[in-house]
Amino acid sequence: MSKSTINIGETGFVVRTKINDNFTELYPNEKDYPCSPRQAGRDSILSFKPYKRANNPVLSATDITDIDNPSTVADPFIVFENGIYHLFFEVMDTDTGYGQVGHATSYDGFNWTYDQIIIDTAYHKSYPCCLKWNNIWYIVLAADDERRLELWEATTFPTIWSLVGVLSSVDETIQNDHSLFYWDEYWWLITQDQGNEEDSLLFYNTELTTDGWVLHPSSPILTKPGYGELRGSGRPIVYEDSINIFYQNRTGDVCCGGVDMYKITELTTTSISLYEVKNKFLNGSLSEQWTNGIIHHIDIAFGDASHPAIAVMDGQYTTGWGIGIYIQSADHFGFVGARIEAVAQNISQTTHTKIDMTNVYYAARRYDYGDNYDNTNNYYVIPENGIYLIHAQLCFDQTTANGEAQVTICKNGTLGSGGISLATKVKYITTDSTQSMFSLSEQRELSEGDTIELDVIQWIQASLAIVSSNNSTFMFIRKLT
Repeated sequence: MSKSTINIGETGFVVRTKINDNFTELYPNEKDYPCSPRQAGRDSILSFKPYKRANNPVLSATDITDIDNPSTVADPFIVFENGIYHLFFEVMDTDTGYGQVGHATSYDGFNWTYDQIIIDTAYHKSYPCCLKWNNIWYIVLAADDERRLELWEATTFPTIWSLVGVLSSVDETIQNDHSLFYWDEYWWLITQDQGNEEDSLLFYNTELTTDGWVLHPSSPILTKPGYGELRGSGRPIVYEDSINIFYQNRTGDVCCGGVDMYKITELTTTSISLYEVKNKFLNGSLSEQWTNGIIHHIDIAFGDASHPAIAVMDGQYTTGWGIGIYIQSADHFGFVGARIEAVAQNISQTTHTKIDMTNVYYAARRYDYGDNYDNTNNYYVIPENGIYLIHAQLCFDQTTANGEAQVTICKNGTLGSGGISLATKVKYITTDSTQSMFSLSEQRELSEGDTIELDVIQWIQASLAIVSSNNSTFMFIRKLT
C-alpha cells in the first residue's frame, strides 16, 4: 500500500521517500514548509548532545510574567515558522491548580523570550501539540478535567486561538499525553487507557477536525506492567516506511526517568507491528545534571539552512520543571563542517606587517550542526581528525588607496603570531574598482582542536570595506574523509 507523501507542520511528521540512494522529503504543495534536506538520510534522527550556546534550562517558571504564582513549565512542543522558533508548553498556575498554555520565541534556538499565556481556561490543560495542516495552525491539547482532547485553531498565529472542536471524548478510554500523526490517509491517535493506565490504545479517523475516532482492533497495542502509567512522551516522527513513537520511562523508583522509543513498521486499520528500538534512549545523563535525571518529553524543530535542527526536552530540577534545548549531533546529518557568512566590516590600517592581520568577523552560520564556530575568537574549531576542504571568498569595496591586499586562510592563529598559512591570495586593488573578489580553496589534513580563520592584511595604508551582502563573503569547511 502506498504511503501518503505529506509533511504535517513545521516539526516532525516528516514523510520521506528514497530516491537514487538519497532520502528526499516529498510535499503536496508549497503551503507545507519543506524541512531542509540536511534532515534527510538516516533513521537515527535522535542523536543529541547539549547545545553549547544554550544555558539550560532556557525556560522555567521564573520566566512567566503573566501568572502570579507559576510553579512549573513542561510538555514543550516546538515549531519553526518564518525564521522564528515557537515554543508551546504547559504552565502550572499554583493559585488555581490548572495548567495553562504558554508561548515563547527564539530567533537562534538558544536565546528564548517568554511571550504570554495563549490559552487560559477554568480547567487543567496539558500537552499542547502544535501542528500545521492545510495551511492552518492547530493545537491539540489534553483537557484532563474534562477527559477529552481539544482542538484549538489559530485565529492569529501564534497568540490568538479558539476552541473549534473535540477530537475525542471516548467514554473513559481517552487519557492524557497523546501521540497524534498522519499516515496512509488516516489520522492516528495513541493514548493511555484510562481504565488500565499501563495499556496504550490506538484510534484512527479520516479527519482531524471531527469526532468519530475508531478504536483499533489490536488495542492495546502495548502493555507495560510495572510502569504504573504508559504515557506518551512527545510528537511521533513519520518516515516513508515507519513511525517512531515515544513513551515515558517510568520504571524503578524514578518517575519520568527517561524516554523510550518504539518503531511502528506496519500500520493499517486492522493490523499493527511495532518493536522497542531503545529503552531510555533519553535519560538523565544527557541533561547536564540540571534535571536531576528526571526527563519525560521530547520534540524536534528542523529549522532551515540558516537555523539548526534542535530538540526541546523538559526536566525536573531544584525549583520545578524546566525546558532545555539540545542539538542533534553531526553524525546524524552525515556532515561535519560549517558555512559561515561575514558581517559588514571596515578595515583601516596604518602599518603593513603580518602581525597586523585582521580577522574577518562572521555573524550567520549555516550547517554548523556541531556548534563549532567560536564567535568570540572568530575561528572554526575542528571537531575531529580528518581531511577537510576549506573554501573562502572575500569581497572588498570602497578602498581609499591603490595597492595590494592579502587574504589568508590561517590555522591555529594569525601569521606572525604562530599561525600557519594554508592558502594565500594577493591582489592589487584600486580606488576606481567597484568591488574586488578573493577566492581561496585548500584541502588539508587537520586534527581535532585545530582552529581555522580568515585573515586580511593591506600592503597599503588605506581603508577597506568588507562586503557581506548577497553571501559575498563567507568561509565553507567540510570534512571529506
